[in-house]
Amino acid sequence: MAVSTQIPVSALSSPGNPPSMNRTNFGDPILWNTTFQYHFPEYFCPELEVNYEYWPNGEHQGLSQVMLTLGIIFGRFRLGMDTPTRPINLIVGAGYQVRDRSGR
Repeated sequence: MAVSTQIPVSALSSPGNPPSMNRTNFGDPILWNTTFQYHFPEYFCPELEVNYEYWPNGEHQGLSQVMLTLGIIFGRFRLGMDTPTRPINLIVGAGYQVRDRSGR
């Protein structure tokens, strides 16, 4: 689990807006990320990742969105040894993200 915020410290100007206005319009979104994983014996690991964003200020003030990512990871398939104590493994994964915007 991770909670963070993005604080714009610099911005580029855009047509009609100086950098200071772009920083103000962007706001300071609060981000929350949690991943749930289950490891089946050896090579199979399904996961669900939940990302939540909330904008307390700025252009998107009061809006929030939730993104769910369904994923699957296959691995650690041992391919060989790099050194006598360090294996070479293959891990392959994929995910599909679904977005729901609330507050719009």
